[in-house]
Amino acid sequence: MRKKLLVAAGAAVLALGMSVSAMADVVTSDKDYGAEGSATNSPGWNSAANGQFAIQDNKKAVFKFDSKSSDTSNAAFGWVAEITDGTSYFTVTQGATAWLAPDTAEWKTSGKNNFEIKKSWEDDAAYATAVADVKNVELTVTRAGKQVIFNSKATGSDGVEYTMTVTGVFDSALADTLNIQLGSDHGSMVLYSVKYEDAGEVGTPPPTSAPKETITAKPNLNNKAGVASNSSSDEEDSSNTGIIIGVVVAVLVVAVVVGVVVATKKKSN
Repeated sequence: MRKKLLVAAGAAVLALGMSVSAMADVVTSDKDYGAEGSATNSPGWNSAANGQFAIQDNKKAVFKFDSKSSDTSNAAFGWVAEITDGTSYFTVTQGATAWLAPDTAEWKTSGKNNFEIKKSWEDDAAYATAVADVKNVELTVTRAGKQVIFNSKATGSDGVEYTMTVTGVFDSALADTLNIQLGSDHGSMVLYSVKYEDAGEVGTPPPTSAPKETITAKPNLNNKAGVASNSSSDEEDSSNTGIIIGVVVAVLVVAVVVGVVVATKKKSN
């Protein structure tokens, strides 16, 4: 229910983002905002706070910025990014929520357009607090054929690096040039640079199905150095169990051999 409310809230305020985007300048090449960066403040929703950044097929745009949330009651508050053809919008938030909008636009009405979310955390109060003030955010938006991929990594105030990947898969060809909008919701940000690169090799898109979310690794909040993976812990436990079983089997084999030797000696005597 919480996720549906987040999506509904995002869709409701998207109209504001559209009205702002119509007035925003379009950036078409690398831009360095300097050591002080370009600061913006968004008490509410403003997805185009930093303008718009054109992106063509087989290109990616890499953004570097800091972000603050003025409200930790919702993990989705903070930076927001979206790609648009001017009519349809594919939006992603810091809290790893995503949606296609508005309801009447082609990207939303086509039931074959979909997305998949993979993230390194679970939504809880600890996460919302940790990302209320994130540094060294790197957001890469890749466009390759019928795929649009948002990759982000950010260091929270707890010292943990949080990562996510949101992959959108579209049924039909997209416009020659799309625009990326980058801003924030209930927060502020300082944008330092945007750099354009070739998309390079892009992996196989996820199967077209209902939007889904996968937690790939849960951060260990006691480990300031990085993210601890659940799978590695399971593998370690499995390895230890295997060693214990091997030792027990070896002891039993030795016992059996010793028993046979003793019995043989007694019989020969």
